[in-house]
Amino acid sequence: MRLYICLLLVLLTACATTTQPTQPTPASPSRAGTDDQFPGSAVPYPANFPDDFSHYLTVDRPDGTVRDIYINADAVAELRQGRPLPQNTVIVVDGFHAEIDAQGQPVLEDGRYVKAAPLAMLHVAHRRANWADSDFPSIARNGQWNFGSFDVETGERFDEDLVACFNCHQTMADTDFLYSTDDLLRYIRTDDTQYEFCNLRRRVPC
Repeated sequence: MRLYICLLLVLLTACATTTQPTQPTPASPSRAGTDDQFPGSAVPYPANFPDDFSHYLTVDRPDGTVRDIYINADAVAELRQGRPLPQNTVIVVDGFHAEIDAQGQPVLEDGRYVKAAPLAMLHVAHRRANWADSDFPSIARNGQWNFGSFDVETGERFDEDLVACFNCHQTMADTDFLYSTDDLLRYIRTDDTQYEFCNLRRRVPC
């Protein structure tokens, strides 16, 4: 019981930790690994990314990072027909450090962060109905969504706590566990990549 409480406190502390903008650091391929090292990580690397994906949203975050969010072409086609997200919908978050000025603040261009070095990992959310329990790295469930993390340079699995992804998205059951539903629908209507500035310093909801 004591061990369970300690683990819970560690997870809650990680979710609430704030980070200040820092100088960009290079990706860290040494943390990547193979499937055998990450049991329960059944989400595959997104095929044909980014060629067969639509960039529907960019989010600037107060921790000095930028998130470009993509969705696969089949999902876009279904949404444009007025249908819900289909099976095998894939959403990808490609992150970057913002360029930092001499005062340690993100550099702005037209009111938006200027991208610098990429973050080490690529985040992937995959929607599918036929997951097995062993496919999940967490006992938590977000509908039909599962999560994966990949080294941005090698494409190998990245050593990241995916439990935090499930816990973060559990609050959004009313929008199929997605925070960016409104932005996605605006993109479908306008074909324009949406932009948001996240004013929250925690991981949720941006």
